[in-house]
Amino acid sequence: MARAKDGDIAATTTVEVPIQLPIQEGMKYINHRQPLLRAAQALAQELDFSLTSDIRIAHKVEEGIVSAADDLRADLLFMGWKGFTSTRERIFGEIMDRVIHRVRGDVVVVKLRGDAPFKRILLPTSGGPHAEFAAELLEPIVAETGAKVTACYVIPEGASDDDEQEARRWVERTLRHVNLGEVDIALPRAGSVAGGIARLGSDFDLIVIGAAKVGMFKHLLFGEIPERVGRFAQTSVMLVKRREGPARTWLRRMIS
Repeated sequence: MARAKDGDIAATTTVEVPIQLPIQEGMKYINHRQPLLRAAQALAQELDFSLTSDIRIAHKVEEGIVSAADDLRADLLFMGWKGFTSTRERIFGEIMDRVIHRVRGDVVVVKLRGDAPFKRILLPTSGGPHAEFAAELLEPIVAETGAKVTACYVIPEGASDDDEQEARRWVERTLRHVNLGEVDIALPRAGSVAGGIARLGSDFDLIVIGAAKVGMFKHLLFGEIPERVGRFAQTSVMLVKRREGPARTWLRRMIS
């Protein structure tokens, strides 16, 4: 993505210092984070891409991540997710939930299942800026990997022909500004949108889904359907959220 947009990547990690200790105590543990950053540098070198690294010291991990994103003026924050959380009343986990709420740039959350290459990618959509941004992010992935994309819109089991045509128009609208090669369009019928996406997605290597167009509940970070897909899909998932606000040049800097 960064190479396609002539952007920069900054890998950041945070040394967490207990709140009862002065922040400078974290300097003692910086070396413990170096192997992680060296691994990131080695991967960047293998991919022939320049990478800057950044270590933060903070009383809370989320404060380190947000401060790095702010100081580096990151357009896009890229975070990995294990796919579940043991923290009650949290969606992705205490740290990630707070970061997603506070960070100013666009956000991508990735749950990886295995390390197989992405050959078949599913792009669910019901229209809107987040879905269009998901398609935009997918464009350099397709160009790099040659993956085959299927765009889908889940319709009710009793949907009419008019409903089906309207769904097709929303899919075409999502794809109108991107070049993803020859895209298949699927209009599966299901009683549950999230369930329909998860079932269809089982035949794919990656599901790329944008946040819901309208958040009915403020505590939902991406919307109920994307979050359920991210949690229950048995394949790799990439959740995408474009921040509202003035248009800006994407991608100047990407942080992971």
